[in-house]
Amino acid sequence: MRRRPGLTLTEVLVTLAILSFGVLAVLTMFPLAASQMAVAVREDRSAQAANAADGYLRAYWKSEVVDKVKAGQTVTEPFYEALDDPNDTVPLAEQKLTLPITLPLGGPEASYPVFIDPMGFAARTGGSKYWVGDNGGAGAPRRSLSKLATAQQAFRTCSLMDGLGYDENGHPTPDRELRYNWLWVVQRPNNSEKLKADMTVVVYDGRANLHAPTGSEGWFMTLGLALPGSNSVSLSYNAGVAPDVRPGTWVVEVTDPLLNITLPPSKVRNANFYQVVSAKPNGLSLDVELNLPLKKANDSIVAGAYIARFVVLRGVSGVYPRPQLTDD
Repeated sequence: MRRRPGLTLTEVLVTLAILSFGVLAVLTMFPLAASQMAVAVREDRSAQAANAADGYLRAYWKSEVVDKVKAGQTVTEPFYEALDDPNDTVPLAEQKLTLPITLPLGGPEASYPVFIDPMGFAARTGGSKYWVGDNGGAGAPRRSLSKLATAQQAFRTCSLMDGLGYDENGHPTPDRELRYNWLWVVQRPNNSEKLKADMTVVVYDGRANLHAPTGSEGWFMTLGLALPGSNSVSLSYNAGVAPDVRPGTWVVEVTDPLLNITLPPSKVRNANFYQVVSAKPNGLSLDVELNLPLKKANDSIVAGAYIARFVVLRGVSGVYPRPQLTDD
């Protein structure tokens, strides 16, 4: 009787083992793909939010600043006045720092940077309402827009409205997601040109409306000096609290240039954004590597290395420099 050709049990087991390795390799691709898709969606939505914010403030600048200046009217926007004097519109009890000896009211000096943050302004009280940083300690001016008189107006205006909301079963709801919201930072590169200002849009992912917990804008000084051109700084602990910094975190340098000399302190003249590449504890400091070299302090008084102040911005999904605001 002839033997019928076929597979032995050993061959079947080997085949199943090879197949299982292949299936496992394919299955591991699904969570990676889902993670990459989530990152792509986040970046896409953040870019959409930045474009929406850019268009809004550009139109606002045209109607509330440029048109009024050209018509000979007085511009009463708090952020516009703060470019020259950060103490303007701030209650006397909340005016934290003295003005510099020479105000940059003309010439090639840059203006003060101003954080136009209607949501953050509405969520806070006291010093941190008018100044960036926990308890307003970082000293960079924060303002809202005069047309956004209520917290609800600020929330609806400064949030991306296109995202759909979903119920617990995954069905779309009539309410919008409102997950992404933003603030603007404006600064004149030459303060004698009143109708030209640089603009940066800072987009947040999930920043809550009317809620600003301690630590959402933690600020820290450098341990030692910050060297322009270097990608690394050491941040000292603030009251024993370690900076909440990890790879991907956004920080903004808001250095008061006169921190470094024995004169009355001036207002902040820097608003330079960096993303953290790595962070490593080192005793009572944190060694931080940045994605870009440190820029020179934006003040003619400071030359070379200097003491810097950084604010750690929690929940920021992207920082977008935009084309300059002009009188066109």
